Amino acid sequence: MSGSVGNNPYRASGVVASLATAREGTVDWDTSIHTGTVTAASGSGYFVNTTSGGITVNLPAAAVGSIVAVSDYASTAASNNITVTPNGSDKINGTNDDYTISTAGLAVTLVYADATRGWKSVTG
Repeated sequence: MSGSVGNNPYRASGVVASLATAREGTVDWDTSIHTGTVTAASGSGYFVNTTSGGITVNLPAAAVGSIVAVSDYASTAASNNITVTPNGSDKINGTNDDYTISTAGLAVTLVYADATRGWKSVTG
């Protein structure tokens, strides 16, 4: 191997080392139970309780690799939906429209892929 070893993400064994700046793909769960509109931040997951009525989750302005997760806390999304709203002209699964969670107990993780498809559902 040639070049500087200081910035090399590979170990001598060939195992890739974790890069300190690589946070894409992880979600830190906000353990508060949200009962009203949520303004989401990238890298966060939210427990949403729709027992008293539907709730809107507003996605942040997107950048490739941004990630947000939403979980139906009380399993009441079938009767009181969770509406996930894109920011501005961002898309969700290829359309500039809201994403509705209407299955009781569902948890969804969205990752921003690119401007063409936007936020992609990777679970749920």
